[in-house]
Amino acid sequence: MRPTEEWLRAINERFRKEDIPPRARPFLALKAFSEDFKCNVSIPSEVTNTICEWFYKNTQEGSHKIGSLYRGVYYFDSCFWPVYIPIVYGKVPLNAFDSLPSMSETLKNQIKANTKELWSFILLWVDCLDYAYGYDDIIKNPRFKGLALNFIKSADKELRAAVSLLLQDFPETKAIESTRMAVEMFFKAIIIIATGWNEDKVRKKIGHSLIVAAQEAFNFTQSKEIKEIEKKLSFYPEINERYAGKDWKARELWKGYCLAQVVATIFTRLHSDRDTRQQILRKID
Repeated sequence: MRPTEEWLRAINERFRKEDIPPRARPFLALKAFSEDFKCNVSIPSEVTNTICEWFYKNTQEGSHKIGSLYRGVYYFDSCFWPVYIPIVYGKVPLNAFDSLPSMSETLKNQIKANTKELWSFILLWVDCLDYAYGYDDIIKNPRFKGLALNFIKSADKELRAAVSLLLQDFPETKAIESTRMAVEMFFKAIIIIATGWNEDKVRKKIGHSLIVAAQEAFNFTQSKEIKEIEKKLSFYPEINERYAGKDWKARELWKGYCLAQVVATIFTRLHSDRDTRQQILRKID
């Protein structure tokens, strides 16, 4: 089944009356088509191509340049590579290697040929996937508000800032500061959600200690993943050292990012229903 011209014109008119900007219409149209005709729409597919091409031709030129929902990073062949998590609706098959559009097929095949490297990438990709959609769910959920929401959003900004710094032509060592701050803020968000502590109590009880923050977060969640990550947090220097004079190597920056991404994803898995690990990993075995 393909969308007809009549259906496309009608759905576009509805979006126009609802003041939905052109850039959002193709994806909402995919969702509407799936609901109207009780079917799943894959990306890519003939239905997807028909809908997207129609909106590209019939709405403002250039308005459909949509970014990804989230951009992570992967380190391979002594380079940092952007990992793009797409915006999708419904049950859509995803291929982890499609998230590496800037990487050549030759390098992708090298990852696939190395079991250890393959699992490293897949696990990172799954964490980015769950984080992207989990974070999106959380900030739209009215249950999260006030100080907790402020910490959640600040942690996300630090994480995304670190990714941007790593993806520059010459990776910025300042990324280590952003990843450390992201870890601290995600742990504090977990604690605030669990306890309702105000900012003054958080400051007095935890300060800027990642170890204390992880221990408190574990106490209130009993998360084995938090307990495991606590053992690795000594990698980061104390915040009062300000990383002065440290010549951070690329692999150290990568380790700092990986720790932050894991903590971020632990947070979203605790507070949303996004956890695709078993679903994804079963398909790979």
